[in-house]
Amino acid sequence: FGLAISAPICEETLFRGVIQRGYERRGPWFAILFVGLLFAAFHMSFLRLLALSPIALALGYVAWRSGSLVSSILMHFSYNALTTIVLIVSSFLPGTQFTFLEQPWVSGAGLALGLAALWLLHRTTRPEPIREEELEPEKAGWLGRSWPLGVAALIFLFMASTELLIARFHEVLAVQRLSLPAEPWQAPESWTYQ
Repeated sequence: FGLAISAPICEETLFRGVIQRGYERRGPWFAILFVGLLFAAFHMSFLRLLALSPIALALGYVAWRSGSLVSSILMHFSYNALTTIVLIVSSFLPGTQFTFLEQPWVSGAGLALGLAALWLLHRTTRPEPIREEELEPEKAGWLGRSWPLGVAALIFLFMASTELLIARFHEVLAVQRLSLPAEPWQAPESWTYQ
């Protein structure tokens, strides 16, 4: 429920409904790119930043092009729901193999389907321009408006560098060393799996 329903509603409302809409005055492509990268960085993982950037950009485009937050919420829901199904099945049935997900044709078919859906959205919709009455005059300077992003960038850099350090030097950071008892056999043995 949290991953498949609550996260899409909350994250899309914040990122596409509030932040992206606020940055659209600088141009829709700037808003989509900036908020997409901010959304990917929000997940506090350097590796996930690279993996989430394409879907984050697609979510921003869908929200802008359709003019509807519901469409990006539904897209986010479908993306998270598939992940949730795999996680739940893996948890309750540990021996389950999802070998079809590892096949290149599945990725290719998913990419083709996603691009076709974006093309269809592009062909059938027109984005609404921002009305002048929605634009408020900017009162604070650049630094006054951007300091929260600096704080967020520092937090992201700290989390990303921590992730990389732990992944690279995990043996140094281990609290307790792993020690194994002596092997129960005397001579080397060769085992085969059948």
